Amino acid sequence: MEMNDILILSDDKTTVLSVKDKNVKSVIILDCVTKIGENAFSGCESLESIDIPDSVTEIGKQAFKGCRSLKSIDIPNSVTKIGECVCCECAVLECINVVGNNSVYKSVEGVLYDKKMTSIISSPIKQNKTTFVIPDNVTKICKGAFCKCGFLKSIVIPDSVMEIGRSAFYGCSSLESIDIPNSVTEIGRSAFCGCSSLKSINIPNSVIEIGGSAFDGCSSLKSINIPNSVTEIGSNAFDGCSSLESIDIPESVTEIGGGVFSECESLKSIDIPESVTEIGDGAFGFCRSLKSIDIPNSVTKIGDGAFGFCRSLKSIDIPNSVTKIGELAFYGCSSLKSIDIPNSVTKIGLWAFDGCSSLESIDIPESVTEIGGGAFSECESLKSIDVPNSVTKIGELAFDGCSSLESIKVSKNNYVYKSVEGILYDKKMTSIIRFPMKHKNVAFVIPNSVTKIGELAFYGCSLLKSIDIPNSVTEIGRRAFDGCSLLESIDIPDSVTEIGDMAFNECSSLESIDIPDSVTEIRERAFRYCSSLKTIYIPNSVMTIGNFAFEGCSSLKSIDIPDSVTKIGGKAFGGCKSLEIIDIPNSITKIGECAFYECSSLKSIYIPDSVTTIGNFTFEGCSSLKSIDIPDSVTKIGEKAFGGCKSLESITIRCKDIDNIKFGWSPFYNDIFDECVLHIPSGTRWAYRHHPIFGKFKNIVTERFD
Repeated sequence: MEMNDILILSDDKTTVLSVKDKNVKSVIILDCVTKIGENAFSGCESLESIDIPDSVTEIGKQAFKGCRSLKSIDIPNSVTKIGECVCCECAVLECINVVGNNSVYKSVEGVLYDKKMTSIISSPIKQNKTTFVIPDNVTKICKGAFCKCGFLKSIVIPDSVMEIGRSAFYGCSSLESIDIPNSVTEIGRSAFCGCSSLKSINIPNSVIEIGGSAFDGCSSLKSINIPNSVTEIGSNAFDGCSSLESIDIPESVTEIGGGVFSECESLKSIDIPESVTEIGDGAFGFCRSLKSIDIPNSVTKIGDGAFGFCRSLKSIDIPNSVTKIGELAFYGCSSLKSIDIPNSVTKIGLWAFDGCSSLESIDIPESVTEIGGGAFSECESLKSIDVPNSVTKIGELAFDGCSSLESIKVSKNNYVYKSVEGILYDKKMTSIIRFPMKHKNVAFVIPNSVTKIGELAFYGCSLLKSIDIPNSVTEIGRRAFDGCSLLESIDIPDSVTEIGDMAFNECSSLESIDIPDSVTEIRERAFRYCSSLKTIYIPNSVMTIGNFAFEGCSSLKSIDIPDSVTKIGGKAFGGCKSLEIIDIPNSITKIGECAFYECSSLKSIYIPDSVTTIGNFTFEGCSSLKSIDIPDSVTKIGEKAFGGCKSLESITIRCKDIDNIKFGWSPFYNDIFDECVLHIPSGTRWAYRHHPIFGKFKNIVTERFD
């Protein structure tokens, strides 16, 4: 095969850019080529041999990456530049051979070095050596030099080596121990990442920097001594060292970077020196055995997710030096019972203590101006909380899921918020922000000053049985009464113009509700899973019934949809298992997907001639539906629109030209074709009989429709 049929070359034909067929097995490069480009043969997993001519002077980085069938490679004496990781992930490579008297490179026993053997560049993966001794004159272990050498169990590094490059021993999964000589000053990024058998390592006093992810995934490493010479530990340096039980951080370190000890699941304690000023994002995240930690006075910032999911952490002292507690800082610390926030803190970040299910009390100091959204969400043991006068912003869901919360108290001098009988309002009491989930008042009267019931204001208040909404209220916010499972009745006044998404979601004891004439839209999931709801009044003002609006209202037997409604959303009445009859008004042009899905008691339905589309799965599972009349206006019947309607006895289709209707896959239940009678317009029998769907019906009756 000609080279041009295999290779993609540069315009001047001097550079190999790539290959046309990644499945190529052998390649002969012609003498006109002077350069093999970066990643040129990357991913050619079937490549077994390649002939590089003396004209080539440069081989780009990762040129042969992932050539998993390549056993050996000859580098001609003309080559003066080889890029990084040139043969990485070559799974069966046994030998890299430098041919002739190359002035820049040299190979010894199949391992690639520079000419003077001061840098070791690449050791083939399949050399099958369990021990490797690096020659005495080597000063640098290059990037990826021993990458994925899975047979390597030990390595001897001489005192001449000063630098261990990035990913030098990446994925050496059998490497058990290593001694780093005093000459080394830097351990590169990911240098020992994935060395899952590495049990111990000695880091000498000469090392100044440990690169990011340097020991990431060293899951057998139980202990490590970091010398005083180290000033920087890169992000994720010990991430996933799941056997690491203890570690001493020297005073030379000033910052614990992001994810440094993340997922060190055996780490029980750690001493942070006074030199550290910042604990980075996720620094100790998922350290599930960590029981206690002392944060020194030098620390000014606790980063996002710093102690997230430290499930054994019972207590922590935050020093006066800290000004900010980051987002998700103590997220999921389910054993944390108490915490003292110092006067220096001005902001508690988003979800900072979310899921601290054992937290019983917390003191918020006067210095705090902002409590982030979800800050104390799911703190299930928290009974009360005091908001100081300094707080000017409380984010959404700040106290969401606090199932034991009885009272929220606001300092009298706070100029943004106010509390009355343990209930949180804005200062002017025009908006009710949060009604505690365990508040003792089960029959609540909203004050006349309130104009808005805020988002999630009564969310999860499972003790609340009744509520009185005054005429002053114009808006019921999103999920305002979501999960009020004992709420039996509610009167919505005419002043209300907006009912938010999921406003009464899962109010499973609610039996009836009247929507006032002022409301124009029933939003998504507004009454979803109100399983006791038997009647609902929808006024002529309503134009839209949103997706899932009444889904799962399993006690709803009938509903009148007024002519004002122009849209019925997807699954709007899905799972209304008691619904027996429904009339769709002439204002509707499209019935949404799954709109009446699994309405198993529905026996009949009127579809007006305004409807053009019956969506996918619209009546699927309506197992009691006996007859259906599809008007001539319908041009589309979706996939399984009547699937599972196994009781259908009669289907009337008034369309005179059946080709005008577009059908989705399997619109009717297959088992009805023998018994169900199909009623069609006079003069259309031949067309229906030869139709791929209606031709399956055995009983076809023609009628003259007016």
